[in-house]
Order: sequence, then structure tokens, then C-alpha cells
Amino acid sequence: MNGRRRWRAALLAIVLLAVALLWWVGDEDPGPGEEALAEAALSSAGVVVPAAPLATLPGPARDDLTGSVPPRLEQAPPPALDHPFEYDLELIVRDAFGVPSPDALVFAGPLGCGLSRWPEATGDDGRARLHWQGKRNAMTLRLAVVAAGVLQPQRLVELDAGRPRTLALVVTGRPQDDEALAALRRRTPDGLFEDARRVRRAKRRQDLDALCGRHLRLFSANDCTACHDPSSLASYSMLARAAVARPVLHEAAWFSDLWPTPVADEEGNDRQHRLADSRRRAAGHGSHGATGAAHGTVADASGKVIAGVPVAALAGERLLGVAWTDAEGRWQLGSIPHGPVMLRAGGGEAGDASTEVGIGAAPMQWNCQLTVQNAVHGQALDEQGAVLANWRIEFESIGGPFADLAFVDPAGRFTLPGIPGPGLCYLWSAEGRRRLPIGIGTAVLPDTGTVTLRLDPALPAGSQLRLRPALPREAMGGAVEATIAQLATGRVASLHASTFDGRFEADGLCPGEYRVEVAAPRFGVVDAGVVVADGHGPIDLGNIVFSPRGRLRFLTPELEPSPLAGEHEFCRRLTDVDVRTPYERAGDQVLLPPGTYLLLWRNDKGRHVVAFHVAAGATTEVIVNTR
Repeated sequence: MNGRRRWRAALLAIVLLAVALLWWVGDEDPGPGEEALAEAALSSAGVVVPAAPLATLPGPARDDLTGSVPPRLEQAPPPALDHPFEYDLELIVRDAFGVPSPDALVFAGPLGCGLSRWPEATGDDGRARLHWQGKRNAMTLRLAVVAAGVLQPQRLVELDAGRPRTLALVVTGRPQDDEALAALRRRTPDGLFEDARRVRRAKRRQDLDALCGRHLRLFSANDCTACHDPSSLASYSMLARAAVARPVLHEAAWFSDLWPTPVADEEGNDRQHRLADSRRRAAGHGSHGATGAAHGTVADASGKVIAGVPVAALAGERLLGVAWTDAEGRWQLGSIPHGPVMLRAGGGEAGDASTEVGIGAAPMQWNCQLTVQNAVHGQALDEQGAVLANWRIEFESIGGPFADLAFVDPAGRFTLPGIPGPGLCYLWSAEGRRRLPIGIGTAVLPDTGTVTLRLDPALPAGSQLRLRPALPREAMGGAVEATIAQLATGRVASLHASTFDGRFEADGLCPGEYRVEVAAPRFGVVDAGVVVADGHGPIDLGNIVFSPRGRLRFLTPELEPSPLAGEHEFCRRLTDVDVRTPYERAGDQVLLPPGTYLLLWRNDKGRHVVAFHVAAGATTEVIVNTR
């Protein structure tokens, strides 16, 4: 009996020893536990693995922004780049006299993004055609146009995919001659400083606006001789950082974020040449073959000669040349191609006149008298009935693509001739700091008596919006762009930047909803949301905080080159489109603002794409493998 008990005890001891041995072996080499399973799931299903020092991963580290990746880690399948929705927008750019504005530079971008300059400027017919693809069937586009060197009021345009839209824009400014631009380029630093002081004393120098816009490089207080209004200066500076909208590796990436530095010399020279072309085309210097000339005089409806009105030679809608009448009402056009030509005079408040002529070897004479037809006549008054002299009246047609503008004369009157049908009139203040329309728009019809545009005391324009960008310490002193969009009118303006405390302000806001965005190159765009102004008090948005950038490291198999070693580009993924974005290197890492991105690169094996998410202040490791 005792022998059996001893045998059973020995057997139990052996079993316990075997269990302990199995437990010890399992602790040395665990199976796919929770931590291992999580790592395997991340590596097989996503492109981003949890951040970890490269020393913890098998294989040697690399210095070219990559690490070595163990063979067991695989890159996720390439993300979809589809932008299935087609968008088409045609812009018709005319001046206040209805003359086509050639070589106007068009800048465009979706919300939450910088502006990109479209590759082509407007043609001789003043038209520009934009085509791109999007991810959704509707989107909002922001537009900025520089015509004759002057930045025009920016616009928000609502677009539907598959439904081409035509938009008419009326612009101010007159092309300056090449001698003025050459003199601008020859200025010394002392001359720049003196010009800036002279402009501040004069307060308003319309003749210099075009020079600043044409140069598109002089963007500091001492360099700029035109944009003496600080918010205007900010807008020009923003355009200086707009990249060319030219897809490279991503066929649908037609837009880009703001670049951290102004455009390169090559792009700057291209912009200047395009702007200089507008003057030469207007003078008829771009014609080919046999040419002739025309001359004459222009008088108003009373028979009195009138100065400062254009006479344009047109072939259809294409501008062949334009001349302006002198103090005696005389004009002269040369280098007009032989053949049938439409001569059109006036187009402003004095009315217009036109005729079809044949241009040949002998000079042709045309003396004309302007008449006013289909006009909107009106007056502009403030709350107390005082005239709003020099305020701008902008007309926008309801039934089709047509726009016009006029300025209120010292008596408070204005005239908009040649109006095709019903539309809305917007009232713009003559004060430089008020950069959005006052009021929502008044409906008008041509030839229906005198229209009175009067400021409504019940709808005051006294709200002031304030904000202060709060950037990471590494971004202090960098460029910041703050914009405000008046949703009821679709107009956009830059906020005025204070030189003392870093605040941005917008004055003279009438009641309504406004969308505010703040952008900083290299640090992204912050949507401050939609605010409601009551027309009375201040709207203080406080600090608009920019998140710190995230760090990015690429992991590649051994002996495989970095994706950044050759042709590559980063794209930020927005709701409507993917946009090209600049980046910055910091040692063995890439710095990007928080968000979702694509990296596209090309090597001898073709084009490759990987998607990843960058978190604020965190390090993200991305697996890339082209084997």
C-alpha cells in the first residue's frame, strides 16, 4: 500500500515538472499574443506602423530619411487616387469699359488650401478656361485675378460637377508702359525706401498699383511702392507664394498649398512677361502680316469731346488693340491687321458707340458720338442722406455672365450703361480698410428711373473682427495669411495685419455670416469657422492656434533607395481634392502639418504611392517597398 502511494506521488511530481517545463518554454517563445497580433495587423492592413526608435527594429539604420525594414513588414496596397468628377469654369474678364483684359493672371484654390496660379493667363478675348477633377459632385473654389497688375477683389464660386459655368468679372486698372516697369527694376535700396515714404504721405497712388502687381516680388514695407494699404500688401504677398498649378506625379493634383518662400526667379519672370504682354497687345504690337491704322475723335451725347475713354479694335471678341482719347478727344490706333474690324468706343458712364470697318493700306478715320442705352441710373447716399462720393458700384447680372462697375461722382450719381437685364448692385466703400461690400445687394433693372442705394441705419456696417494667430515657436516671424469671406456675396478679402501686436483685423463688417481662415506656409490652414456679425460690436476670435508639425520617417528594405532620392511629391488629402504641399527636412525626418497625405515617387520600376497620417507633435514611420 505504501509502495503504491509512493508511485502515485512520483507520477504526480513528474506531471508537475513537465507542466512547469512547458510553461518555461512558452515564456521564452510566446505565440502570437495580443501585442504581436496588433503589430501584425497594423503591418498587413495599414501603411503606418506605430512610432518606435529604429534601433528596436532589426537591420541597420539609414541616413537618407529611411530606415531598414525587416522582410516580414509589408507595405499596404496603394491608395486610390481617383477624382471622378469633372469641373469646368470659364472666366470672362473685362474692364469697366467692357474691353477684354488679356494676360490677366488667374489664381484658384479650394477652401482649406493655398492659391495656385493657373498655367494660362486670359487670352486676347479676355477669357480663361479652367478644367480639373474632384472627389465630390460639388465644391467651392476661391478665385483671385490680377489684371493690368492690379489684384481684383477675390471671389468664392460654388460649382457643380458636370455643369460647366461661365463667370464674368469686371476689373480695374490700366496697363502701364514698359518704361515705368523698367524704372521700377532699376531702383536702389535708398530709392525703395524713399518711394515707400512718398506713398505713405500721398495715402493713395492708383497709378502705382499696377507696378506692384506687375512686379509681384516687392513684398515688404520698404520695397512696396503701391500697396500702401496693409491688407492689400498682404494679398499680394500671398500671391507671391502661390505655386503653378501643374500636375506632376498626381494627375488630379491641380492645386497646391502656400509655398514657404516666394516663387523662383523663373516663375517670377514668367509672370512679368505675361503682364508686360498685355500692354503690347493693347497697343497692337503682337499682330502679324499686313497692318493698317485708324484714328478719329470721341464726343459725348452732348457733342463735347471727351478725354480718357478707350477705343478698341476687335475681331469678334479678340482684342487687336486699344487707344485712349487725349484731352482733345483724339485717338489713334496702329498695327491693326487688314480686314474687317469692329471699332468700339467708350463703354463707361458716358455710353458707347461701335462700327464695323475695313482696315486697309490707307488710314481709316472714325469720329463718333457716345450714347447711353439700357442704363441703370442711380444715386448713392449714406444714412443721413449725404453723398457717397468715390464709392464703387458693382453690378452682377442675374440671368447670365455679365458684370460692370461705376464710381459715384461728387454729386452722388452713377450710371451703368449697356445693362442686359436684371441684376444686383453691390456698394463698396472708398475707404481702403473696408474691403468687402456694404450690404447684401440691391436688385435693379435698366431704364426704370433713378435707383437709390442708401445705407440702412438698421443694418450698420460697424462690426470689427479680430484674431491673433498662435504659431509654434519655430514659426515666429513667418508669413501668415488671414482671409474673411462674406458668404452672402461670395467676396473674399485679406485681414489687415497689425505691426505691433500680431493681431489681424477686418473693419466695417455689415450684418451677416463670414467664414474665416488663417494659413501659414509650412504649418497648414486653420478653419476658424463661420462667425455672425451684427454690424455693431467687435468679434474677437482670440488666439487661432496652429498645431505643431508631425515628424515623418520612411522605412525601406535594405539596399533600396529612399523614395525621396528621385522624383517625388507630397499631396495633402482634402475632402474635395488632393493638393500638392511643400515639406521641410529635419535631419533624418520630414516635417509636415497634421493631416492625411500621399507620397508619390518615381524610379526605374515605375510610379509608386503610399498614404499615411501625420499627427501633431508625433513621429510617424511609413513603410515603403517597391520590390
